[in-house]
Amino acid sequence: MIIVMPYLGNLGTINSFPPNNSYQTYVMDELLPALQNDLCVWENRNYRAIGGISRGAFWAMSLAFQFPDVFGIVGGHSGVFPENLREVPAPFNPYEIATNSAILPEANLKIYLDNAAPDPARSSNEDLSSRLTTRQIPHTYIINTLGGHDNEYWGAHISEYLAFYGKDWARGYDAYPSCSEPSP
Repeated sequence: MIIVMPYLGNLGTINSFPPNNSYQTYVMDELLPALQNDLCVWENRNYRAIGGISRGAFWAMSLAFQFPDVFGIVGGHSGVFPENLREVPAPFNPYEIATNSAILPEANLKIYLDNAAPDPARSSNEDLSSRLTTRQIPHTYIINTLGGHDNEYWGAHISEYLAFYGKDWARGYDAYPSCSEPSP
């Protein structure tokens, strides 16, 4: 498992979307191609997960919902969605995609949401979960009794997140393609 944790500062917190410079353009146009070029990765959606904490969960959900052919697994941990979602164009808005996407119900995307019960982001996650449930899109939503919207909470659950992301991944090297040949 290769874990990449980009920190984009202000770019990750503003509502900027393609074709403008945005978190999405960075991940899709720069980060993924660089990883595929520089590391031995299997370019198979079933072995590619994206996740995020807080506002990063918004971006993870947005990207996975738009590109289920690229990402097969997505996690949103204490997801914070913009207060005024009207500022987020429908094609990039996880709420709108969950509610209206023609491809999402058939995407077979593995979705995990979680937050602590007292987390102020809880309502964002409950709303997204409700929209997915209404459309019968399978997902896991966990509300943990203890914790906050902080590194202590996320750190306490990192093993759960990693177990979810890699649940169906092979455990032996022989199950994966050779790094000496291009990805299948």
